This record gives sequence, structure tokens and C-alpha cells, in this order.
Amino acid sequence: MDTFQTKYDSPGLQLSPFSTLLLRINDILRGSNTKLTDYITLLDHNYHKKRIETLPLLIREVDVYSEKKDSKYHINLTEDELAEYKKHALEIITSLSVNNEIPVASHDTSNFLYAYWVKYGDKTNSDKYIKRRVQTSTEVLDFISQFLGKATTLGTSISRRTDLNSSTYESIDSYVDVSYLYQILISDSTYNQLMNIKQNTVDYFEDMIDENALSIVGNEQSAEFRLIIAKQFIYLYEQNT
Repeated sequence: MDTFQTKYDSPGLQLSPFSTLLLRINDILRGSNTKLTDYITLLDHNYHKKRIETLPLLIREVDVYSEKKDSKYHINLTEDELAEYKKHALEIITSLSVNNEIPVASHDTSNFLYAYWVKYGDKTNSDKYIKRRVQTSTEVLDFISQFLGKATTLGTSISRRTDLNSSTYESIDSYVDVSYLYQILISDSTYNQLMNIKQNTVDYFEDMIDENALSIVGNEQSAEFRLIIAKQFIYLYEQNT
């Protein structure tokens, strides 16, 4: 245990940038005879260190590369070992939910925990959790916004949020009943007027001039940003019901 922790506590493997470690996990463990234990230990280590944003990235590496037989990064676990790993990952996610530690308005990768919570479990628990923690229109819009894509402007380090599309909307619906989110929004006088919104009145970041700073990551909690997301969400909801 102590020896293995040294592997990923060394200066070059501090999980920052995350990609450095993620690309090297399988190389680090290539000669290990206890890979399942090692992968679980790595999860536990990050859980206890409260590195919540790294947990879904670590889970993804095992989830994705255990299936890629022809990849140089292939993770060689048996079906039983993989099932045990997923069970343990679900236990960690469940523990986080009990302590209200799964984010409902993050700007990092921690929101991807919802995808594995549902994939390894079901929608029931994530739905209950979200309904417990998201109860106002502001919380609804901030919850939705954390799942929006990010794009980096060519030649700069500026990241911008992309629009709420059908794919992201469907993902959110797999985590929580979207009618719950819709009802909260239209119960707020600020957004009630958006009911029966027409597509030509929906604002999209992609239609705004490049100089517009509204879509830059960090502006998600501004009133202007929230209004745009409210329009996009309400339009998608009404088109799908």
C-alpha cells in the first residue's frame, strides 16, 4: 500500500495536469500482479484526499480502456475484476452523495460522476439526490450549466461554454427527471414568460460575435448567462414533451 502510494505521490504524478497521470496509469501498473487492488487503491487514495474532480477521470480510464483490446493503454482486467471495480466505484459515488459532496454547480470534471453513478447503478438515486439539492430556479440553471461543453478559442487559452444541445439535454434527463427542473423554472416569474418559446427567440452563444465575453467559463452564474440557458432548456423540454 505505502509503496504503491509512493508511485502516484511522486512529484511527476501529482494528478496535475490530470492528463499526465491518466496517460501513465497503465504504464505504472504494467508489471503489477495485483492490478485490481492497485486501481481500487488509487480511487480510494483520491477519495480520501478529496480530489473529487479526478475520480470520474480515473473511473473513465478503467471503464474505457478495459474494453479497448487493441489499445497500447489497454487495461487487462477480467470480467469479474472489472465488475468488482465498478461496484467499488459506485460505493464511493454513493458515499459522496450521502455527504452531499457530488457537485451541483461545478466548473470542473467532477460533474461526470453523474454519468458513472447512473451507468453503474440507476437513475433512482441520482434523481433523489438532485431533487434534494436543486430546488430553486438559480440552482436549476447552474446545475444544467455545469454539463455544457467547453471550447478553447484558437490561438488563446480562453475557454468558452457551448450551447445546450440535444445530447447534453438527454444526458441530464438520464440523471434527473427534467420535468422537475422545468416546473421549477416556470414557477419563477423571471422565466415563466419563456413558456411556449419559439426557436427564433432562443439565444445561442454560437451566434454571438467572438468578442462577446458572456460564454467565457466563469460567467455561468451571471443573470445574462442563466437567461440564455433557461431559454435553451425550456425550448428543448417543450419540443420533447
